[in-house]
Amino acid sequence: MRRSADGFARQIARTGIDLSFDREGVVALDGYVERNRTLWSAEDRERMSHVIGAFVGECMVETYGLVWQGQPDGAPGLGLPFGGVALPIATALARVGPDGDASLTSYFDEIGARIATITSP
Repeated sequence: MRRSADGFARQIARTGIDLSFDREGVVALDGYVERNRTLWSAEDRERMSHVIGAFVGECMVETYGLVWQGQPDGAPGLGLPFGGVALPIATALARVGPDGDASLTSYFDEIGARIATITSP
């Protein structure tokens, strides 16, 4: 996943957007998606959801210390310390869709807040 996310970040850098593997990177990516998703075909959206999800997932790995793990259906997810699973690729697919109603930043923040509730004294 990291290789895919790194390649995506390099590709986006050509447009003048530097994506760091943290919240600021997710915010910048969310803006990029909002500005461009209506220009993408259904095939583009499917392809983009995988690399966008990989990038957001890698931001969660770097920020929250999560680890990628395969799910029973074969989809990659991130194991959460309270036993759940984060699915950034599924969230990315919803974000790049025609309605684009799933904010990547909100998802990133929500996962962080949930982790903080179990790791805070």
